[in-house]
Amino acid sequence: MICLRTEVYEKLMAYAHAAEPYSGEVGGLGYVTIEDEHIFVDDVILVEQEACVGSADITEGLYKLIAELNDEQKEKLKLFWHSHGKNSTFWSGQDEEAIEALLNFYDWFVSIEVNVYGSMIGRVDTAVPIPMRQDVTTRVITTEDAIEKVRKEVEEKVERRLYSNRGVNSYSEFSDRCTWKKKKGSRITEYYLADGSKFLTKDEPIEEEITDDDDEFTELGFLQPWSHV
Repeated sequence: MICLRTEVYEKLMAYAHAAEPYSGEVGGLGYVTIEDEHIFVDDVILVEQEACVGSADITEGLYKLIAELNDEQKEKLKLFWHSHGKNSTFWSGQDEEAIEALLNFYDWFVSIEVNVYGSMIGRVDTAVPIPMRQDVTTRVITTEDAIEKVRKEVEEKVERRLYSNRGVNSYSEFSDRCTWKKKKGSRITEYYLADGSKFLTKDEPIEEEITDDDDEFTELGFLQPWSHV
């Protein structure tokens, strides 16, 4: 997955919105790192280019920037991004040409296409061992620091309610939790209210075969097939 932190996404969209009334389209490059098998976009940068409605040629600016980078910077500069302005997001012929040009310098490269409405698509292209393209899910992620800033407010203002099924495809309005337990020849379903008090116990026959090696009473944990947690 291609991951954009919120501040990087905001910068990318700012470029797209600033350019839309001026040139329509705009493009650039960016720095990426790989963490836990995901591609993280660390920054996006604007390069010199000629752009108009329906076109943004960054080839000359691309070559100029790469020539100015040291090896360490060049190694992380593996993102091509492009905004289609108010048009839909798709890989145009000009996008393909830019990506092909970048693969002359790199074994693999990441690309992101956006528009001013927030549509976004991503892909990864490789040059070796064989030329290959893979469409990749692209998401904006929230940092843990941002989550911590609002966590206390959420806990104070949001009361969690758990729902569990009381039959096939049905919800219980007054049962918040159920625990399924198994014993030989039957299944016990225990329902609890939010305050922890037991509301209902059902002992239903089961037809599955129970071997002598099974525990007489095995805890299966909380099973909530249609629950909101």
